[in-house]
Amino acid sequence: MRMQVSFVVAVLAIVAGPAWAEDPEPRPVASYSRFELRDVRAQVEVQPKVIDKITTELKLKLDEPLARWNAEGSLPGHVGSLAIQVEITQMKFVSGGKRFFAGALAGGSSCSATAMLIDAESGKLLARKVFGEMSGGRKGAFTMGATDNLMLDRLAAAMGTWVIEQHSQLAPAPDTETDAVPAAG
Repeated sequence: MRMQVSFVVAVLAIVAGPAWAEDPEPRPVASYSRFELRDVRAQVEVQPKVIDKITTELKLKLDEPLARWNAEGSLPGHVGSLAIQVEITQMKFVSGGKRFFAGALAGGSSCSATAMLIDAESGKLLARKVFGEMSGGRKGAFTMGATDNLMLDRLAAAMGTWVIEQHSQLAPAPDTETDAVPAAG
């Protein structure tokens, strides 16, 4: 009898266990009262000019929405701070000088970065997405490096668009994989 009761209790614990362990429904990003764009970090060696370029482009995309969201944050029902963190995870950027002297032989440029939405108080990761961009060596040579720079613009614009989309959703999207653009030329 005691064995049967133990078995029933064990089965109930297994069946009901996941319901107890589940996280509560994720909060909508729009329910936060304060939004901040943190400094871009790099897991690999990246030229400071490249980080500055990505930061500038991110701010162009997000400064206006962040100001609006922070103003709306004083309304009832908004609480907490949300941090937007970008980490560069891979970078091969052909500089203008290298592109001028080596042309297409310098190869293409490529980069990938992870954009994360983090609850600033708890440090909990709410959403994350990996982004990637490429620029071909021949097009880079033909445009004297313009396509290499545009690659950084596209990367920052894609991350900014994703953050804006997360704000308009009822709950943050789960982790997603790379949005990579195939190399051109």
